[in-house]
Amino acid sequence: MIWFVGAGPGDPGLITLKGLKLIQGADLIIYAGSLINPEILNYAGEDCRLLDSALLTLEEITEELIQGDREGKSVVRLHSGDPALYGAIREQFKILDENGIPYECCPGVSSLFGAAASLKKEFMIPDRSQSLIITRRSGRTPVPGEERLEALAAHRTSMAVFLSAGMADKVSEELIKGGYPEDTPSAIVYRATWDDEKIIYTSLRDLGEAAKNNNIDHCAILFVGEFLKDDGSRSKLYHPDFSTKFRRGNRGGFISLISFTDAGDRVNFELSEYFRGEGKEVRAASGRNIGSLKDWTEEAFDGEALIFIGAAGIAFRSAAPFIKGKGEDPAILVIDEKKRFVIPVLSGHYGANSLAKRLAEHLGSEAVITTATDINGCFAVDSWARERGFKILNPEKIKLVSGSLLRGEAVRFSSLLHSGRDALISDGIPEEAISEDGETRLGVQISPCLNDDFPETLHVIPPCLVLGIGCRKGTEPDKLREFILKIFNENDIAPEAVTDIASIDVKRDEEAIRRLAEETGLNASFYSAEELNDLPDRFSFEDSEFVENTVGCGNVCERSAVKKALQYADSGDVSILVKKSRGEGMTAALVFYIRRDAAGRILIIGTGPGNADRMSKEAVRGIEESDLIVGYDKYLKLIESLTSGKEVFSTGMGGERERCLKAISEAEKGRRVALISDGDPGVYGMAGLIYELNKGGVEIRVIPGITAALSGGALLGAPLMNDFACISLSDRLTPFETIERRLKAAAEGDMVTVLYNPGSRGRRGYLKKACEIFLGVRSAETVCGYVKNIAREGEEYELCTLDELKDLEPDMSWTCFIGNSDTRVIGGKMVTVRGYGKKDSLSLRSSE
Repeated sequence: MIWFVGAGPGDPGLITLKGLKLIQGADLIIYAGSLINPEILNYAGEDCRLLDSALLTLEEITEELIQGDREGKSVVRLHSGDPALYGAIREQFKILDENGIPYECCPGVSSLFGAAASLKKEFMIPDRSQSLIITRRSGRTPVPGEERLEALAAHRTSMAVFLSAGMADKVSEELIKGGYPEDTPSAIVYRATWDDEKIIYTSLRDLGEAAKNNNIDHCAILFVGEFLKDDGSRSKLYHPDFSTKFRRGNRGGFISLISFTDAGDRVNFELSEYFRGEGKEVRAASGRNIGSLKDWTEEAFDGEALIFIGAAGIAFRSAAPFIKGKGEDPAILVIDEKKRFVIPVLSGHYGANSLAKRLAEHLGSEAVITTATDINGCFAVDSWARERGFKILNPEKIKLVSGSLLRGEAVRFSSLLHSGRDALISDGIPEEAISEDGETRLGVQISPCLNDDFPETLHVIPPCLVLGIGCRKGTEPDKLREFILKIFNENDIAPEAVTDIASIDVKRDEEAIRRLAEETGLNASFYSAEELNDLPDRFSFEDSEFVENTVGCGNVCERSAVKKALQYADSGDVSILVKKSRGEGMTAALVFYIRRDAAGRILIIGTGPGNADRMSKEAVRGIEESDLIVGYDKYLKLIESLTSGKEVFSTGMGGERERCLKAISEAEKGRRVALISDGDPGVYGMAGLIYELNKGGVEIRVIPGITAALSGGALLGAPLMNDFACISLSDRLTPFETIERRLKAAAEGDMVTVLYNPGSRGRRGYLKKACEIFLGVRSAETVCGYVKNIAREGEEYELCTLDELKDLEPDMSWTCFIGNSDTRVIGGKMVTVRGYGKKDSLSLRSSE
């Protein structure tokens, strides 16, 4: 056995315990003498042969490795840092594979992380950088064109540049040209963790000069990025709002389930799997195995929903001490262990009712809804607001609105988001609920403004404001916070309506602004002076010559807020609600906008291979937030648990155009439409057709799904490890002559090929024709496979040869896979070897 061992960055104490033991037991160690600290070799035994690879070629090194293994010796190939990072191990592996020599890897601490420890820095800083690029400059060893420093610089994220210290001036030049500012913090770490380690802090502009002045041209890593600064937002991990397994935070998105009997535990398990399939965090427990039901319930109250599987009395007694009020508590449900009833007992209009209906559909149960508005088919303003992401500021008045509607008495509505009665109706408010009688005392005000439009006003706050900020350098965070709150109070505006903070890019590092964003949880966006000057003429900004001379544009707060709002809305739907307000070295403005999707939108949702469990969280949320679901009736049946209670429009096969036109028509009326497409909408799905028919009239967004090539490939093994083609054999929309031409190209290109729609009652023999084309250039023993009814009832998959696949009779539920010359059977699975020491391809027969 040959072990490739990472020696670490230099400090002998940083080698792993496993690496140390391997060195101590080695008979032969081939080490990189120019890079390995000699002190590490002192760990080797007295009889161990030490061979420096610095003067050896690849062939000479591997010859020694092979000979040592064949002599039964314990062989260690010792690399600096971690072998996988610029260690040139792939070529050694390939030769060992060709000679049938076994080997394993023992990782080491890379100099990258040794240097970070010496710098006392963290690469990932919230709101600054959450990515790290590890690269090198092209030199005698070229890099791919798309990995040129100039190209990578566009990301402006944390970067570590290896093997380039002698070209530091060129590194600086190319990164600046690619997009990094000249003053980007930079550092040079020479021989990280060695006794003669050297650290030089500089700017990107002066990086080359710093390396030259310190005589550093090798054994160093060049670091670039904002992570080198000492500021930045705090992480979420230890934030008081962030819950973990060990610490309770403020309201989180997890779902808690608890059961008390064996039968209840089975229901608990079933629902836990259901929620995990939706991408939810689940905290499941048995009441017989927890220390304190009270403590468990208190922690569960911080989540999204709490489900008791057992007697309702247990739920009432457990939840009672922690109930706060309408809109503040999680959804609480009770389910009996026989799965007969699902009962929402708290926060019905804040998610419990809709969740109960969904779970009842999944379990085959009956949802017992008791809220008066629901059982009487009456409009529930709190449910309506919640579905749209609006916040009710005075929930104690919800009962006044509900009571009035239950008595058949309409209420008045005023809204900054809706142009009138028709717009309110198109947004889901029943016509009979809207009163136009000026004497009606009770009303619903949909606005960020808190001045009462009616004698009795229910305030519904939509997310519709951007807060623009400008401030002097070094402004104290407390002063800025007080100034902003004063603006809201003086103008009777709800802070809950703010969605974003905006400013100019030179304020990106201003602690007061960043702290405000962190404390409020709002996104902070920053724009260049050029971007802020390039805004529509219709806005009347209060510009200042002093500000323009200082930062390049005459008004920061108004212009930055408008710039951000225009990302969400058309120019005509953006207005300055509160013009520039001045404080001591501070300015702020509030800009109002009406989102484009308030005028209707279409989500083209990919449902994946066949059931709700394999849909993305974004897809599930998209269906939940839509007013109308449109789709092929067969596919809609597969996700009935998600569409329960929704308006649905469906057609049979061949009704694609009708479905798309229906979706566009309803979206143009202001409705939120979900157009369902199985698999991925952009792969033989509905996305292309609806774009063709829409012609830019309605906002469209595609939510991807798992296509059959990926889900079927996962069942068969790993057939798509290298280049592959997807070809549909359906000639309903594509002439078969074109399909044949594409099949020949894929076959001659030695590409793994996935065949969609391989056959139907009206298309017999198409798979046979496709296989015959491939048999013209590929072996009859080529590894193939097919999958039926992916993720649905009757799911099957099998491996076969190309010759066997030819004679099968598939239908539309099949997806077929034809391997290439590198596809073989490994452990009963179809695997395409990508090139990591691949051997001659094996046929299905020879591998059995």
